[in-house]
Amino acid sequence: MRARHDRPGVWGVETGLVSAVPGTAADVIVDVPSGRVTARVAVGPDGSITGVTFVNVPSYLLAARVPVATSRGELVVDLAYGGAIYDTLVHDSIVGSRFLAPSRRAGAGRWSGGGRPGGRRHGLQDR
Repeated sequence: MRARHDRPGVWGVETGLVSAVPGTAADVIVDVPSGRVTARVAVGPDGSITGVTFVNVPSYLLAARVPVATSRGELVVDLAYGGAIYDTLVHDSIVGSRFLAPSRRAGAGRWSGGGRPGGRRHGLQDR
């Protein structure tokens, strides 16, 4: 079996550095730049790896409703930390604004069943 070095938890179990009892899951602690992450490697009854999940570093809201100036006007974002800093666009800052073409303003932010066969699309995607 070839070890996967791009998945440290799997690599630890495959190489025997972390012992795993068949039919259970082994926790592998991995130090990453953002802190410690726990990879839980599920091992089937035959000893094969059947899945991997992980518990990331704690996440939390850094700042809410932060105004961001752009060339088209102000947007509002929330900032959160979860191993990195992420921004999330606050829906209210674009609905009915000049950021959307007039034909898109009414459906902004809504999900629709139309679009690609078998798939749902967001109201902000090209139609």
